[in-house]
Amino acid sequence: MIAKGYGSRNYTFDQQAHPEIKPGEFWVTNASARKEFDPDSHYARCKSLRKGKVAFDMYGKEVPGSVPVFVDHEEWLRVANAPKTESNDG
Repeated sequence: MIAKGYGSRNYTFDQQAHPEIKPGEFWVTNASARKEFDPDSHYARCKSLRKGKVAFDMYGKEVPGSVPVFVDHEEWLRVANAPKTESNDG
């Protein structure tokens, strides 16, 4: 499958078809397997945030030292569109 990339690049790996993704989730990013998430990022405020085991780049190659990050799509929409406050800061 070819995913449309930014600019003139075409990606051969669709992150939204990641083999570890669960129903209702979507892939947000690849993150360092050793670092905590930036607390100001929208995805870090999602209670459904889940780290996977094997991260892939846009061409389907494994990214050593990284993990995929998934969140529930419905929650992502609520959190991403809500202003950051103490009540929804997780």
